[in-house]
Amino acid sequence: MISQKTLDYLFSTILEGGDDLYSTHAFIRDRTRSIRQDFTLQNYRGKEAIDCHERIARYHILCLHALCDYPNFSEQQEMEQLRKVLQSLMEFYMDTKKSPSPLSLPNETEFRAYFALVFLRDPDVSQQLQTLPSDVFFSSPMMRSLRLRSWAQLSNDKYVQNNAEAAPSSFVRLFKEVRTSTTYLEACILETWFGSIRTSALKALRQALGIKNPQISQLSIPMLVEMLGFDDRDQFIAFCLYLKLEIIDDEETGEPRVVWFKKSTPWEGKFQSSKTILIQYRACLKSPSILFINSRSKARKFALSVCCERTPSSEAE
Repeated sequence: MISQKTLDYLFSTILEGGDDLYSTHAFIRDRTRSIRQDFTLQNYRGKEAIDCHERIARYHILCLHALCDYPNFSEQQEMEQLRKVLQSLMEFYMDTKKSPSPLSLPNETEFRAYFALVFLRDPDVSQQLQTLPSDVFFSSPMMRSLRLRSWAQLSNDKYVQNNAEAAPSSFVRLFKEVRTSTTYLEACILETWFGSIRTSALKALRQALGIKNPQISQLSIPMLVEMLGFDDRDQFIAFCLYLKLEIIDDEETGEPRVVWFKKSTPWEGKFQSSKTILIQYRACLKSPSILFINSRSKARKFALSVCCERTPSSEAE
């Protein structure tokens, strides 16, 4: 099919021939959107359409992380395209299962999990997930994404549209799960939510510990770095300073030692999602795959591996 051959050319020739992932991004993004529009105009939802949409989705997920430091990169636009691709895929999966001769869907659980994480706080998606067949619902990727969805819900952030009043706010368990069991592309999606999750966590700690006794209302910086999944102390301190949390230095060494959670601090916990803030405070994970992708030349190679292959093995664990 022509659309499939066009996608092969974009990923195997254009992407591979570029200097880095960013240099070809605008061109590939526009052409992949045109490919999706062609399938829509033809009203074709067969095997080729599913295959192309799956590969395009992987490309957008990877770009969310790999290109986040580029000043002209728009995370909002990238996420918008990803949402549209995944929504189309969910419709394709549903249609083929209702067909008299349903297709084999070897990658369905992978992309159902991405869909659950992209729409992390959407209650309508929660209802949709409950209707999935048992073999999909109880698959390893779906069980992992459902755990992460549960732990990522917030109950104390008035800036979150869908606040869950009874949410456990299990941020420690969430970041532990991200470190130990999520796939690379799942981590790329979750990274877009880290700002609000960490802000909510610090706000909850201030509410719990913000009493007059300084020995109780202070937590060590190494402990918080571990709990909130930051790369290092400097990244965590920058985040705290942006939120205007008070940091106490060690009297002997002069190094930052603890965070003092004062209730008197005039802070509502709002995390602005401006490009400058995202670049400066964006979270990276302590995993070899994240370190791997920080090299731009290797980022392009990784993009080729996740976009060009058409089997479940193309997802990096």
